[in-house]
Amino acid sequence: MDQTEYRLARPRINGRESKTWYVLWRQGGRERRRSTGETDRYEAERWLAKFTAIKDAPPDTVDVNWILDRYEDDRKDRKSASQIHFNLRPVRAAFGPNAPGDLGKLSIDAAIRRWRDHGSSDGTIRTRILLFRAALNWAVKMRFIPEAPYLPAPPAGKPRDRHLTRDEFKRLYAAAQEPHVRTFLALGVFSGLRHGAILSLTWDQIDRRRMTIRPEGGSDNKKRANVPINTPLALALSTAAWLHHGPYVVHWKGNQIKSIKKGFHRSVERAGIEPVRIHDLRRTCAIWQAEAGVPIGQIAEWLGDSIKIAEKHYLRYSPDYLNQGADALSDWD
Repeated sequence: MDQTEYRLARPRINGRESKTWYVLWRQGGRERRRSTGETDRYEAERWLAKFTAIKDAPPDTVDVNWILDRYEDDRKDRKSASQIHFNLRPVRAAFGPNAPGDLGKLSIDAAIRRWRDHGSSDGTIRTRILLFRAALNWAVKMRFIPEAPYLPAPPAGKPRDRHLTRDEFKRLYAAAQEPHVRTFLALGVFSGLRHGAILSLTWDQIDRRRMTIRPEGGSDNKKRANVPINTPLALALSTAAWLHHGPYVVHWKGNQIKSIKKGFHRSVERAGIEPVRIHDLRRTCAIWQAEAGVPIGQIAEWLGDSIKIAEKHYLRYSPDYLNQGADALSDWD
């Protein structure tokens, strides 16, 4: 939907105030205007109402690209806007010129096969289709289309439980040849911060007197918790501080790093350990705490997760998990 602000005014034209009301708005950094042809304010208001209704009205034939343009515009101020755009790009490529009513199981299944052939995981494909569903349901709510077609998506996979043992982490850390990768690994495991939070971390967010990291940003469902700095992390940060150049803790020649995937995966290969992903560092942080008997509520607070999410993913690693049930069964006298 058009989010432009339109207003009525009688601008000065050739040095004199116009008797005719104009519609004014900003577009491309410049102020635009269009005459209503009316000198009466009431009639000009009616003209403006018709003008905006025509601009907001969907065309006779609505295609997927038209809907996704407006869906993304509706969510442009959200922190997830870039991820929405990223995940909808393959959807546009597959279905952009199609009318929503032309979509069905056969076309969706064909797209899923193509995406798999190009290396996309079922989890990634599921994310795309669920987001596509949300956009079409939004279009129904906005009355752009009468109904949304059913879009089958791959089922949700089992929660990933890959994490590093202490020996694997030592090997991975030793295999990291670049200082910025070592700093990233230490922050990943000993702070549990997410990938983006680590790469955006600046030295002014580290309180070395209180031994605490206070990252900025995050969202309601992906909070960035304040976390204590333990001894191994303090040593890694001391080295990083000695080598630092610029405001970012993890940097390349003083510049912020946008992605560390290449350096991370090269280190994994050199370490000779089983495949591991960047997010597995955060999972390792949580599981090591759970294995040490740290209460699940404390783990959730450390990670900035809800207790429900922490219980779902990490409770089973606690040494006391299911012990209460076993104790109840043992009381048979």
